[in-house]
Amino acid sequence: MNDIKKIIKLDIISILPYFTIKNLIIILFLYGFYFFITKNPIIAVTMPMIFSMIYSSYPFLIGNTKGIDNLYRIFGIKSKKVVIGRYIFSVFVFIIGIIFTIIFAFISMLLSKNIKVIEILKILPFYLLIYLFIISIQYPLLFKYGYYKVRIIYFITFIMIGIIIFLGKNFIIDLFILINNHILISILTVLIISFIIIKTSIEISEKIYRKKDF
Repeated sequence: MNDIKKIIKLDIISILPYFTIKNLIIILFLYGFYFFITKNPIIAVTMPMIFSMIYSSYPFLIGNTKGIDNLYRIFGIKSKKVVIGRYIFSVFVFIIGIIFTIIFAFISMLLSKNIKVIEILKILPFYLLIYLFIISIQYPLLFKYGYYKVRIIYFITFIMIGIIIFLGKNFIIDLFILINNHILISILTVLIISFIIIKTSIEISEKIYRKKDF
């Protein structure tokens, strides 16, 4: 457990230089831009989720450029602990994204009187499922090929999310209503599906990372 904590702490330290005022301004600008175009309050959740995915990949970037993975092997840290630590770190990043979601939700409420913060927050479990699903696809690839070979996936991901928001607006609204009417069942369903997805992804990543040569 101590090794996992060290890995999470090291991953957190590795992304701190990227938490800059410049990046915050970019996030706010993109949020305002997409909200102005779509008038969709879901953007308050979507934008932080996208940037959470970006930041969750940075430890792989640092690992490739600074040789941190080699240090893990030198110090005898088991590959399974590295993998688990990395996945826990991704959840930590998502929690930070939730903080930004709350901020954006209040901004949305100020921009439109028809928007309620609580209504935006209710859909977070659904977005957690999407986030974990994408992370569960990306992480095995990142463990196998490294950051630079996999970064094209992020561009594809952003395009796909944009298309889904644009074309699937009515579906998202209907899904939101369904979740709102069955909030407890929806949360339990998300938790069960998330557990299955993340468990499978961790097992694949651990197998890949264990056999990887640095």
